[in-house]
Amino acid sequence: MTPRTSRRVLIGTAAAAAALAVGLGALFAFTPKTKWPEPVEGRPLLETHGDITTDHHDLFTDRQVGLQFSPPANWVMQARSTESPHTHRPDRMVVKFKRLNPEYDLAWFKVNVADVPEDQSPADVLKKRKPPEEGWVVRKEVEDGLTVAGRPAARVTFGGPFDPDTKGVRDFTCEVVAVRRGPQVFYFSGTYTTADPKGQKRIRTAVDTVVLDVERFAATP
Repeated sequence: MTPRTSRRVLIGTAAAAAALAVGLGALFAFTPKTKWPEPVEGRPLLETHGDITTDHHDLFTDRQVGLQFSPPANWVMQARSTESPHTHRPDRMVVKFKRLNPEYDLAWFKVNVADVPEDQSPADVLKKRKPPEEGWVVRKEVEDGLTVAGRPAARVTFGGPFDPDTKGVRDFTCEVVAVRRGPQVFYFSGTYTTADPKGQKRIRTAVDTVVLDVERFAATP
């Protein structure tokens, strides 16, 4: 190969490499960024599988834990978990929904389930419960004698300053409803800005739809 030929080959190779780089740059520029779900105990975010179904607007059904309810309309499932077939967790999150509509302030609804001795009432366990955020206080003492899905329940209300989305500190309220079912207690926690009555209404409506008896579940696809 002559020096002139070698030079032509090198120039051609460099040009091809530059064209490839430009092409890849354009491809990545116009390719939407993929948002990968965060892994949550036992199952990926938003995966539908067998004993858990939801369409984000109708019913959330978890036959493994025996829970069904209608999440707040247009709120998005942010996380969920299932129990490992090999390891029992005495206290775990079941699911979390979040309101992300930019027209409204942030709000979320989370469900946990825990093994609790049956001699402790829902009111008893809530009296021992700490506020969910540092600096928050009890805004309303435990309300006893409630029922959810025909089962004994109680509610406590926390509140305080919070900036969960870096949009500035606002005053938030968190209502926690504890519901006893045999050896388990379900905790339904709804958090919303105190100045947002619609957030509170959506959360309380979701709690009102709770079913804890699999035989009474509504049919799901």
